[in-house]
Amino acid sequence: MSANETRLTSLLGEAVKNRWGDLPQPIQECLFETALRCADGNHNKNTDELRQELALLLHGWHPRTAEHA
Repeated sequence: MSANETRLTSLLGEAVKNRWGDLPQPIQECLFETALRCADGNHNKNTDELRQELALLLHGWHPRTAEHA
């Protein structure tokens, strides 16, 4: 990935993070599963470990659950 693609991807990720709690649950679930598939395609950590880490991170961003994280 080029430096520009990396920068744009980071911006998009930041936007999703900032609006996560506003997204309908089916969209959240779709993005979550897509992120795991993308990571799996890049031979990252095992999927179960990554799933848990991502869930904890998103839990902290969601307005309904952030105060309890």
